[in-house]
Amino acid sequence: MTFAPARTAPDGDQPKSPSEPFSLIRLPDGRTLSYLQVGVPSGPAVFHFHGHGSSRLEALMLEEAALRLGLRVIALDRPGIGRSDPRIGDRLLDWPADVAASADQLGIDTFAVQGMSAGGPYALACAHHIGGRVTACSLISTVPPPEIARRTGPKLRRLAWWVAHRFPGYLRRRLKQFRPDGQPEDAMIQ
Repeated sequence: MTFAPARTAPDGDQPKSPSEPFSLIRLPDGRTLSYLQVGVPSGPAVFHFHGHGSSRLEALMLEEAALRLGLRVIALDRPGIGRSDPRIGDRLLDWPADVAASADQLGIDTFAVQGMSAGGPYALACAHHIGGRVTACSLISTVPPPEIARRTGPKLRRLAWWVAHRFPGYLRRRLKQFRPDGQPEDAMIQ
C-alpha cells in the first residue's frame, strides 16, 4: 500500500503541478519543508536525505523496495530545494532540528536516517545530534565533509583535497586541461 500524496498544502494553497507529489510540514520557525512518503504507513520510519541536485522525488525510486520490506520512507526537501522554504544562513547542523520537528509532526518517535551522495553528511549530523531517536544511519555513495576528506583516506586523495583547499585557482586551471569550459565542438557530440 502506498501513501497517497497530499495535494493541498496546510494553508489550503493548491500545488502548482498536480503531477509532482508532495506534502508540507510547517516548522516551529514558520518555514515549510516539502516531503514525499512512500511505502507502508505503519512500517518503521526511514528519513531519506537526497543528493546534490536532487529532491524528495528520489523516494519514488525507493518505493518498490519500501513496500517489499514494509518500510515507511520519508524524503524531505532541504531548505531552499524543491518546495521547501529557504533558510537564511542555513548550516548543516541546522538540519537535525528540522528533521526532529518533522518527525514530531508526523507522529514518529524513533526512525532511521539514510543519506545518498551529498545527503550523507545530513544523515551523519542527525545521527550525532538526535542520536536518541535515530535507530540506524545508512550512507549510500556518500560524500564526506571536506575536512574529513582532507584528514583521512588514501594519501593521493588527501593530497588532492589539500591542493583543492589551499590552491583553488591551480586546481581550476588543471581541471580545464581535462574538461575545458565552453561549448563542445560539433565533432565532440556526434
